[in-house]
Amino acid sequence: MSKEEYEQLLAGKVLVNEEDHTREYKTASVGFCFLNINDYSPRQAYEFLRGIVSDYAAVMFEVDEKLLTPSYGVYAYVDKITEYYTTTYSIETFRPIKVSFNFMDRTHAVWHEIAKR
Repeated sequence: MSKEEYEQLLAGKVLVNEEDHTREYKTASVGFCFLNINDYSPRQAYEFLRGIVSDYAAVMFEVDEKLLTPSYGVYAYVDKITEYYTTTYSIETFRPIKVSFNFMDRTHAVWHEIAKR
């Protein structure tokens, strides 16, 4: 996640992204894309998403799965993966629970709890 997106999220803004990624990438997703933490660690995901996503922060969310649309993506070093997308989200619908600003550190990544609002 970029610094701007992270700051807007914590400020309570509704984030909107209607970019159709199907035009430029091998994916069926539109808007904001998310991965399941049980499928890939943030470090693993960044390895195949490098150049597409920002490395400012990795955020873990608690979210009602009904707000996400299942999709797929094909990226470098991985086969077709399951990803999830939405065109809008906010701190009200996607509750951030943890954040890491050094998630790429294999041995010393630090995750900070994010206080409930």
